[in-house]
Amino acid sequence: MPHPIHVSVVAAGQPEAEIVSRTAAINFLRFTLPDPTNPTTTGSEQTDDLIDALIVGARELLEKHTWRALAKRDFVQYMDTFPHNHYDSYGAVSGARRVYNRGYRRQRQGIKIWYPPLINCEQIIYIGLDGLEHTLVSGTDFQVDYASEPARIYPLQSQFWPDTMYGVINAVRIPFTAGYEVQSAEEPAGQTDIEAVPEPEINQVEDSLATQQVKSYSIDRTIPQPLATAVQQLVVHWFQDRNVIVAQAGAGGKFNALPWHVEQMVQAYRCFDHAMTMETD
Repeated sequence: MPHPIHVSVVAAGQPEAEIVSRTAAINFLRFTLPDPTNPTTTGSEQTDDLIDALIVGARELLEKHTWRALAKRDFVQYMDTFPHNHYDSYGAVSGARRVYNRGYRRQRQGIKIWYPPLINCEQIIYIGLDGLEHTLVSGTDFQVDYASEPARIYPLQSQFWPDTMYGVINAVRIPFTAGYEVQSAEEPAGQTDIEAVPEPEINQVEDSLATQQVKSYSIDRTIPQPLATAVQQLVVHWFQDRNVIVAQAGAGGKFNALPWHVEQMVQAYRCFDHAMTMETD
């Protein structure tokens, strides 16, 4: 019988910066500024606060719609246990664990990390059979596939996940950082108001030989322009029209959470494949 593994992900911090700044939103809204030398404000504190709130709301709604982390921040993924696999009819003792190997069975060892793109995942903390916390380290105890969306975590070659204490909820926790880089010199002007050291949008991933993976590859985490534009479009829509979107009027009418053009812009970036293969007897 299949045994589902409960998974939940919570944000562990505030976004580093919004993918659309107030300056960019004001410009997109085509405000006539009282002071053209200061494009970061409309001249009204109340209007500025409203625009800031709409930016956050638009970004969060699109994150839920796409199942992505648009703004870079820390998360923690919780699971009740690690995924495991069992010996089949060709194997030995019923209920024994099969180690990580080739073919479809290794997929049952895989852990998918929610809310791509994954930027960093260095450790996994779990409650062992002794009731104590133990830490697994990337490259030493497990390997990370940063290139996939969602990213995947596996034990090392010919290894398997350790056992966790039975009956402990959230016995496994995986801290990670995900999202797109917004503090970068390559961003369009006005996309961030934060003055900081530019961060690389293209990250070089180096893997140890012990993981027997490709030695290195590059990952581009530049914020896709359609996603940034979708946030701006949604801010404009909410600022100008606070009413619900009616797709079909009348009794039994249809209502949309997103304007049609915004939904079309983000449709290609939706990521639903977060479920792990259930373990089987």
